[in-house]
Amino acid sequence: MPNAKSFIIYMAKYYAKTGYTEGKNNWNQFSDIVNRYGLKGYQNAAWCATYQFALELMAFGKAEALRHWNMTARDYCGMSVFDTEKRFISARKTSTTPQIGALVIFKRSHMGRVISLNKSKKTFECAEGNSSDKCVVKTYSWTDASIKSFCIIDYGHDLLTPEKILGALNAVYEMAHNLGWVYSDSQTIPPCVIDKRVACDRLEALACFILGYTDQQAGGFVTSNMERILTSWGWKVIKDQSKLIRSDFALFYKDGQSTATWEAHAFALTYYKSASNVGKFDLGSDDRIKAAQPYRNVPIDQWENRHFYAGFRAPFDSHVIESAVNRAYCIDVKGASESNRANVQCYKKNGTTAQDFILEPVGSYYTITNVKSGMVLDVSGAKVENKRNVWQYTKNGTKAQLWKMLKNSDGSVTFESALNEGYALDLSGAIARNGRNIYLYKKNGTAAQKWFLN
Repeated sequence: MPNAKSFIIYMAKYYAKTGYTEGKNNWNQFSDIVNRYGLKGYQNAAWCATYQFALELMAFGKAEALRHWNMTARDYCGMSVFDTEKRFISARKTSTTPQIGALVIFKRSHMGRVISLNKSKKTFECAEGNSSDKCVVKTYSWTDASIKSFCIIDYGHDLLTPEKILGALNAVYEMAHNLGWVYSDSQTIPPCVIDKRVACDRLEALACFILGYTDQQAGGFVTSNMERILTSWGWKVIKDQSKLIRSDFALFYKDGQSTATWEAHAFALTYYKSASNVGKFDLGSDDRIKAAQPYRNVPIDQWENRHFYAGFRAPFDSHVIESAVNRAYCIDVKGASESNRANVQCYKKNGTTAQDFILEPVGSYYTITNVKSGMVLDVSGAKVENKRNVWQYTKNGTKAQLWKMLKNSDGSVTFESALNEGYALDLSGAIARNGRNIYLYKKNGTAAQKWFLN
């Protein structure tokens, strides 16, 4: 379940299992966490709602947590049960039926969270804070008379994407920065909130934990075990430094050997264009923790290129989009570009990430995201007409970037534009050849508008 929602559920069970109990006068660590993120944690008061928001902060970071709760930093009211419910009502995101991850609003001004459902028995498990002064998990009927409503949070799909990896890493950075962690090796396994120690390899460990990789193995997530653990999860080893892409984890040893030394170092790429132009998430010192952001435009390897050992790429559910005209040819980002407005073309299959795309559901539509650039297929200028160019562009949520995927009887699919479903993604002239353009064209049922997802 590669979604930070799973981390919230894990942590809720963790706090219930350890029997976390408040301190004197309602003091609790969750209000302290919210305060440290620059919001009103409402310390020494009822903390059932604050507990739930603190879980969101740790899993998603401040910006996403506020968006999930329909708030901003300026008008944050997550300490109040009924004020929080009002925000969800205004956003039309309440229900009488529970969903995993939903907030449970009780009539007695109390809040919990749905962490599991039993649809046959119509019951659910509810994680609660400040219940008899501690964290617990209780079971309720869907129609329990004490429940006022369920506030539904849209956590999106469970598909693993580079954006989700980078989002989890960003959440880790915020935790380290805001919660006063220090740079120090630690053999503990996440949640590692207790010992407040984190090193470069712990960055990846906690990000993986947030993404749902909770089956940590003996020995801890240290650089010497990194390859064994990641490959056991299905992550791909990348030995060629030039093939690295954003969201890959990179591992270096100063002696250039596969045996770890104290100088082994790991980080994750936020982008990678060349060894001298790279952004990275890196918790390599207390100073970097305090800076609370990845360094950009720095050499990928502080010990020179010969010390690169391996990169590790998550198992994305991606596709090569083959043309029905000739399946040896597919959709390709020209020059493997990472720039806005880079053209999308037809090109012979070559196994590069320029031809690797992730289809992410957005309601009844999909975005088509290139794995290397992180940009999506976009109708230029959002204008509908024959031969209107399709290029890649930064994701912005407009209809120019949404496609309806229709299945054809021969196993292929046709991508209709959300701008006008009478137009589809089309191969120019129905000619499969390197450099042949991909554009928008009125639907005609020909092979030029049919694609196979490999």
